Amino acid sequence: MKAADIWSDGFRHKDRIDELKLFFENQQREKEIKEHEAQARQKSVDAGLSTLDRKHASDPNVFLVTKFQQVTNDIENWCKKSKSNYVREPDDEYIVRTLIRIAASDNKELTNIKNFDSKYWKIVRSRCGERRAKVIYDRVLKG
Repeated sequence: MKAADIWSDGFRHKDRIDELKLFFENQQREKEIKEHEAQARQKSVDAGLSTLDRKHASDPNVFLVTKFQQVTNDIENWCKKSKSNYVREPDDEYIVRTLIRIAASDNKELTNIKNFDSKYWKIVRSRCGERRAKVIYDRVLKG
């Protein structure tokens, strides 16, 4: 027996077919969106901490990361996205360059950067390890 036999008016079964088509199209669209988001997330993880070098869209001479707290926030966010407890060693260079740039432009931030016992350095130590954090600290102070 066909749907047309059950609903002889011909409209109700067509409505049901249209509903099912719409349902499957929506499912496919949601799947594509999730795949796109997963790819974007993976791309972000692969980029590592290169985001510390982001510049303002309207003024390419202005960096977006200008505070030590932003550096530690980016470190924490990257660790969450990558599902890793530690920052990759190649990303240490981004941390060093960014902290040198911040220290050169803001005396208050320089005070935070010089204090290796600060809460910000504690985050760096927890995500890079004590030895690497000390190397980063020494490189930043040498400027």
